[in-house]
Amino acid sequence: MFSVSSAVASAVASVDALPYFTIPNLELGPVTLQAFGILVATGVVVGTTYFFRPAAMRRGATFDQAQSLMMHTLVYGFVISHVFDIVAYRPEAILEDPLILVKIWAGISSMGGFIGAAVGMWMWKRKYRNHTTIDAGYWGDAVILGLWVGWCFGRAGCTVVHDHPGSQSDFFLAIEMLDGVQRHDLGFYELLYTIPWAIFFSVTEWRDKKAGRVKPPWWFSSWAAIVYAPTRFFFDFLRARDTDLPDPRYLGLTPAQWVAVGLLVLGVLGLRASARKRRAGVQPGMPRDIDDEQVILMGPDGAPLPEARTAAPKPRTSNSGKGKGKAKPKAKSKRAKG
Repeated sequence: MFSVSSAVASAVASVDALPYFTIPNLELGPVTLQAFGILVATGVVVGTTYFFRPAAMRRGATFDQAQSLMMHTLVYGFVISHVFDIVAYRPEAILEDPLILVKIWAGISSMGGFIGAAVGMWMWKRKYRNHTTIDAGYWGDAVILGLWVGWCFGRAGCTVVHDHPGSQSDFFLAIEMLDGVQRHDLGFYELLYTIPWAIFFSVTEWRDKKAGRVKPPWWFSSWAAIVYAPTRFFFDFLRARDTDLPDPRYLGLTPAQWVAVGLLVLGVLGLRASARKRRAGVQPGMPRDIDDEQVILMGPDGAPLPEARTAAPKPRTSNSGKGKGKAKPKAKSKRAKG
């Protein structure tokens, strides 16, 4: 055992750095497809089709509900990820070209994407809060199950373009960049960290499906925040400061580190909420997060049924004061005789 450990240690020590690697662009006539875009698009398709949608429907959602929520999270996610990237990391670009805020292809931020996905889910839930009785935590868990798998593809895209250079290092997983300098590749590190957790979450969901059970609301969402936030907080200390465009710092922390702090707090609070819902016995389809007197049922196409609204509660009369709020008894009408 000692000899094997020594051999592994010596092999690692003999590796100065990993060589620079990339995937060439795909030329299709006048169209050029970049490896980063292909991997991100693949992650969206795989994550939504094979992980998010089945998870949402297993928790009581209809196909149309799942599709609607998916579009909200994707649109808000990409838009806000771009706006966050410009405002938090490159605010000077707004002065040079104010229209850059609407040029979504001009850069995105991962943490901004998380914020956007959360805003999209909140907007969807607010818009359709009377259209479903599914606990909001189940929607969040379904989104995370798809997002985490898609995140692996996204970080693979960051890895092949090396757009998250770190500080100079002789670490054996460091990448020798094109300029010959060995650096931490933070996108590559996150990819290595994300894959095992994607497997864990997916296997956990698969085992629950086989056993006919569902984790309580917010379970997956909370644990995803708890395991990711501290790692991202630490990784950002390895960000390069000697490049042309170093990440800005606000009170010594990058924008992503500030978001990571909030993400960790939300994860802890979400885990406590999940435990309360588990003790309360919340199950898919139970109306735990809406007003039962304002339920609107949805038709097979996912559209609300306007005639299905339950009756509004009757106004209550006040019993305070003498004679105030008391209904006067109606005089009984007497039929005239003969």
